[in-house]
Amino acid sequence: MKTRTNHFPAIITLVCLLAAGGGALADVNAHLDRTQVGTGDAVALTVRARDVNGAEPDLTPLESDFHVLGVSRSHRTQIINGQRDDVSEWHVSLLPRETGLHVVPALAVGAESTAPIDLQVVDAGMARGPRAQTSARQAPGDLDDRRAAVSLRAGIDAPDPYVQEQVVLTLRLESTVPIIEGAIGEPEVPGAIVERLGDDRHGMTDVDGQPVNFVERRYAVFPQQSGRLEIGPIAFEGVTPLPASARQPSRNRSRSPLDALMGSALLGDPFFDDFLAGSGSLFDRVMGPRGQAVRAFSEPLSLDVQPRPDGALGARWLPARELALVEMWPDGGAEPPLLRVGEPVDRVIAVRARGVTATQLPEPLLARPDGIKQYTQPAYEDSQQSGDEMVAIRALPTTLIPNRAGELELPAVELAWWDTEADAPRTATLPARRVTVLPGDFAQAAPAQATPAAPAGGGTPPLPEPAAPPPPLDPRWPVALALLLAGAAAAWWIAGQRRRSAAEDGAEPSPGPVSRRRARAQAERRLEGACAAGDGPAAEAALLEIGRARWAAAAPTCAQAVARRLGDAELERETMLLLSSRYAAEAANWSGDGLWTAYRRCRRARGGVPDASAQSALPALYPSA
Repeated sequence: MKTRTNHFPAIITLVCLLAAGGGALADVNAHLDRTQVGTGDAVALTVRARDVNGAEPDLTPLESDFHVLGVSRSHRTQIINGQRDDVSEWHVSLLPRETGLHVVPALAVGAESTAPIDLQVVDAGMARGPRAQTSARQAPGDLDDRRAAVSLRAGIDAPDPYVQEQVVLTLRLESTVPIIEGAIGEPEVPGAIVERLGDDRHGMTDVDGQPVNFVERRYAVFPQQSGRLEIGPIAFEGVTPLPASARQPSRNRSRSPLDALMGSALLGDPFFDDFLAGSGSLFDRVMGPRGQAVRAFSEPLSLDVQPRPDGALGARWLPARELALVEMWPDGGAEPPLLRVGEPVDRVIAVRARGVTATQLPEPLLARPDGIKQYTQPAYEDSQQSGDEMVAIRALPTTLIPNRAGELELPAVELAWWDTEADAPRTATLPARRVTVLPGDFAQAAPAQATPAAPAGGGTPPLPEPAAPPPPLDPRWPVALALLLAGAAAAWWIAGQRRRSAAEDGAEPSPGPVSRRRARAQAERRLEGACAAGDGPAAEAALLEIGRARWAAAAPTCAQAVARRLGDAELERETMLLLSSRYAAEAANWSGDGLWTAYRRCRRARGGVPDASAQSALPALYPSA
């Protein structure tokens, strides 16, 4: 009969010795998860340090031979026999730049350093390490086949942009096998501003007779300095179903009602819905492996960023794809109203541009007009993604108070910028404006005040009354301004798209009354569908189409103006709610039931198509030029 030996006291003694003599262990060390990898594979480096008092490892020496894909940190604190033990670990994902023998250099953490580590990088087909042993039942070529079946590519539209010019970075993930779940990393570009452009585009295409699922994601990159700029590899990590040779027989069982209820509840991001395939039941997920991990990396990219050209005009460098200066008066009009001496009038001068962010746009410089006091308010700015580019607005509200009657002139406004599409300097100009100023209501009632005479007994004459401060803007003005500017940007973008489409087609049709009625009916059906689906952008576009079908060349250029032209207060209110949900700072979900109900009631009340010649067209929101 064997006697069981009690090792527990020895274990306790060993733990106490380790706690008391912690200095016997290395305070800082590092190790790799494997010492041989294939090209395109990442390796995990773990740096472990004890009692470093908040020090961080210096990872700069890694950048010569590796791309640093990501860094995460964990911390653990233990107290044994009254002794405190603090251990920190940094997990670094590295992608070797080329094949050959590499050395992970010594990394400093505080006053200590790790030891160098050798790493062999070979061709992907030659790599056979722990990663290739994901499943004991896996065929030798399955892993490489799965890697080749999932690829991530990156591309840019301009390899040699100017500094601060927009560059579109496109990521395209392709897969010939189902993907259960996964995520694409975000690009990190030191020395540049990166903005996401729109939503992901996904679908299926055919490559050499084989169906391929794809997902495309776009970013706007704005380099902030000239010279060489590197965009490092971007990682995709996901899970694919196990190969047929690695599946357990138990996975072939029939699906239960629990599977139907819970089987899809634990899938990954809905972003990958088109990739999803049969991934097993809830029991498969909990009791066994549900798939095989795959990773893909995009190739690194580089930009040769050009400095500001010598031919650029103005003191401020402003590269853009398109830029314009516009002005708006009360009620969104493009023409100034009749002014009156002593009465304030609000005016907005705005800069709008494509291919820039609002922070790049300067405030318009306004000269002082003769005979008019001019007070500026804080500028308003907004940036939005539209298609494959950024659209930005910077608006400067002003208050004008005339101090004499007559025909007065508002000076021209100019702004120098660089056209990146034509690669040429441009100057945006808002021409000088003549305004009519009427006498004030008090001009005839109150006689002109003479200069006060000195007192009879001598002394200092009384000082004149100080000028009154400028009246504040209406508190509702910022909200109205935001909506007007957002509507102007949307209408400007849509008009530009239509102009480009017409230029590509080589024709500009001029529809007659019959085709206008047909176009209006089609636009109304699109409006109904957009309202039912709660699709705000589609509803706004449908309202603009209705306006063009009703009034042809005299059609309004924004959805709110269409509602105002129809003369229905309820429809105008619902349109304002639509624009608020799309362009306000805190957008909310929009329901189109009220808009469609108001439009249908308005249409029944007005009857057929109104005569465009008899309709008095409101002024455009901004000059068509």
